[in-house]
Order: sequence, then structure tokens, then C-alpha cells
Amino acid sequence: MQANLLLLIDNLQIIKEYFSGTHCLAPPTPQEDLQLEPVGWDGEVIDVGEKIQYQCKNGMKFEQDFDMIVQEATCKSGYEFDEPEWSKCVESKHMSSLLNDH
Repeated sequence: MQANLLLLIDNLQIIKEYFSGTHCLAPPTPQEDLQLEPVGWDGEVIDVGEKIQYQCKNGMKFEQDFDMIVQEATCKSGYEFDEPEWSKCVESKHMSSLLNDH
């Protein structure tokens, strides 16, 4: 039993060393209330330097800039991401109707 546990720990260390510095395992998850979702991530590990794009859910728009289409987070060494200051997504229907009324 103890030998199996030690083997498992060794295998986990090998996996960690293999991926450390060269990959990220999964993109960051912005707060749910921001209404952002990753675009095009296939579930595979992410190479250092690779960018994961996020868009607003359900046709929403970025609150600070309605013309912005995506935000990006970049994988850096040690399983970490260089994350942007996440922008909140908001419904755009109300804004469109206000603009059309004037």
C-alpha cells in the first residue's frame, strides 16, 4: 500500500515537472456575474504564451466599450495566466432602444 502511494506521488511529480513552465491546464474562470465565457478552448492544455479569448454571453456587450469583442488571458509559466482587468457584460437591448428614441 505504501509503495503504491509513493509511486503515485512520484508520478504526480513527473507530471508536474513536465507541464511546469510549459503549459497551463485550464483557462481562468472570471466571476459568474461578469457574464464572460471562453471562446474556442478545446479542453487541451494551453501552451505558455497562448491566449484564451473571452466573449460576453448571450449577445451581451462589454459595459465599458460596446465595440469591444473579446478580452484575452495569456498563459504564462507555472500554470498561471496573465489576466486582464475583467470587464462586465451587460444587456445591450436597452441601450439600443434608448439610442433609437432620440
